[in-house]
Amino acid sequence: MKQIPWVCLVVIGATGCSAAGGTRVSFGPDGYNHLDTTHSRDLITAKDLSRHPTLGTATLFDALRGLRPEFLAVGYDAGGSAISGARVIVDGSPRGGPEALRSIHVPYVREVRFVRGPDATIRFGAEYRWGAIIVTTDAR
Repeated sequence: MKQIPWVCLVVIGATGCSAAGGTRVSFGPDGYNHLDTTHSRDLITAKDLSRHPTLGTATLFDALRGLRPEFLAVGYDAGGSAISGARVIVDGSPRGGPEALRSIHVPYVREVRFVRGPDATIRFGAEYRWGAIIVTTDAR
């Protein structure tokens, strides 16, 4: 029996797993896999929002509740009391908790990016331990 070097198995295993995570696989008209690596689940663009016509008059809070409810997850303190969860930053300015998203209407949103707790804490400070919802709007 011929032995396959273990290095070959590692390379094959690593490349076979590279489509996992935030990458989506679709089949094109040519029958080949086409990977959509434009962005992860932590990013919602205006184009993504426009694919949902019912969101045209909705607030960003309502849109996220439907599209990415994990962005709005609530954290709990040591005593078991609910605390506000991720903090919101709009066009570079801190706005408070997720309730701030109720004042932003979907047509004005260019993109929404979610930064998970550990990374948000490093970038923005301890009050962002549940994450940061970074909203970029069209300045109108």
